[in-house]
Amino acid sequence: MPNEQRSLRIFSIAASTAMSIWLVIITYWQDIDLPTLTPVIAGIVIFLINGLLRPLSYQMLQQRWLAVAHVINRGVSKILLSGTYLLVILPSAAIYRLCGKHINSAPHLSNTSYLIKSAPILPQDMEQPF
Repeated sequence: MPNEQRSLRIFSIAASTAMSIWLVIITYWQDIDLPTLTPVIAGIVIFLINGLLRPLSYQMLQQRWLAVAHVINRGVSKILLSGTYLLVILPSAAIYRLCGKHINSAPHLSNTSYLIKSAPILPQDMEQPF
């Protein structure tokens, strides 16, 4: 039980910090004055104090947030990997190929590299492999 309460307290601190950061960003972007934001700031402070004093009251909120975060994680990882491939790897490989260059003819590779010169494996090589 103490670990669960500790986890919920950390969740309330992290959520309050995230709300505060978003508030600062929106305030800077929209140029909103402080008296207008007093109720929002008070709500964030109450959220934080309630989370520190009664952490079990946020148990359901944390479980739902974690479920949403797992769904977001599945989608974001696919988007990031696809985007990296389509925006970085594929265009650079296409430009490299259009310039007439090949990876095997790079000057830093020596003639003894397995990428350039490799011997085929014969059945006699497999009789005593070591």
